[in-house]
Amino acid sequence: MSTQGQVIIDEAVLDDIIRRLTEVRLARPGKQVQLSESEIKQLCVASRDIFINQPNLLELEAPIKICGTPFAFFSLSPLNLLPFVFRV
Repeated sequence: MSTQGQVIIDEAVLDDIIRRLTEVRLARPGKQVQLSESEIKQLCVASRDIFINQPNLLELEAPIKICGTPFAFFSLSPLNLLPFVFRV
């Protein structure tokens, strides 16, 4: 058990949250999982800790294929993306 600010991360509770969330993958679409505010905070803090400990740069060996676009976060039309595609 560790603490992050006001949120206490209980690993057993975190495992239970993850189990409940993954159980609904095979259920009917739209099935909801009820989580309390403290459970959501625990999940966010644990996720944040994982992301902070990940490297910002991945060293990969060629050749690689990249699928998708780093510009997906923006509301750009495909025509607006052309200058970015040809600059890469």
